[in-house]
Amino acid sequence: PDKGHYLAGDPTDEAMIRASHPEMATRALIACEQDADALVVAVVVHAIAPELEVYALTHSKNVSRALLELGVTHTLSGEELIGHTLAKSLETPRAGAVLLSLVDSNSYRLVESDVGPDLISRPLSAARGGSENLVLGVYRDGAVDLGVNDDPVLTADDRLILVKPAS
Repeated sequence: PDKGHYLAGDPTDEAMIRASHPEMATRALIACEQDADALVVAVVVHAIAPELEVYALTHSKNVSRALLELGVTHTLSGEELIGHTLAKSLETPRAGAVLLSLVDSNSYRLVESDVGPDLISRPLSAARGGSENLVLGVYRDGAVDLGVNDDPVLTADDRLILVKPAS
């Protein structure tokens, strides 16, 4: 937030998007009131800065999938997140509270980390046992594996998902 760049205007206006200079950014967040606007913004940003790491929040899971196909590598569908959270809450009434505590705390933060050379070819349980942080799972091939039904063997291309104390 302290390093963010904000412009007021029509988010679908190509001139406005160009004025934000996405080609100079390290990351971009697309969060529009309408999913159609998010699609337009994503297409324009991708045309201006095809290598830019872009995050997008959508209402619909279908728009989230479409954005993935347009090159937006990080999408989150509010509809999907809330729907699955509510469904899990039927089994575990505090599932929503657990999820909220993971993302709404100033005492710790969620981070991604490379798999260190000492963990390559070792199971996820080895990362959990040898870490001072809480290892939630591993990100690979576009999905997070929590290692609940299996103990995935880590590779150099994997990313660990950790909960770390805020510093």
